[in-house]
Amino acid sequence: MGGWPVWLASASLRDRRGRIHPAKDWDEATTMRVSEGLDVLLGGVGDSEHEREFRMCITLCRHRALTDTEYEALPDWWHVADAVDIAGGPVEVRWSRNVPETPAIQPCVAPGKIKIGDGLWLPEDCGECEPCRARATCHSLAGAAVRRPW
Repeated sequence: MGGWPVWLASASLRDRRGRIHPAKDWDEATTMRVSEGLDVLLGGVGDSEHEREFRMCITLCRHRALTDTEYEALPDWWHVADAVDIAGGPVEVRWSRNVPETPAIQPCVAPGKIKIGDGLWLPEDCGECEPCRARATCHSLAGAAVRRPW
């Protein structure tokens, strides 16, 4: 979220045999129940006025901005540590509330698919579209002042 730290909650579903049920196969009622579960998981933390929900192949995820108080409580090392990686693009952004809609958080327009199981895959950025180019520019800003982007 523009460099501002977030809480992340994610949920996946498995069938009775323990096999992962791909998020693309969930009906809307199931997706809504999982979304409500993310509300419970994030209860009491973060700024619920600044969040977004997105779908990956296996999970439904929610990013929620830290509050100013949570940000101020982060240890000193947090502010100077190098960023290691970004998670990559979503398969779908379901909704967003009061956060910048930057290209870096949008799905790749022509993702490759890295197979990780039967019917399961991770999106692989094409590297050419605007969202992919924006994600490629994300890098560590260790030591830089982070400001709320809203």
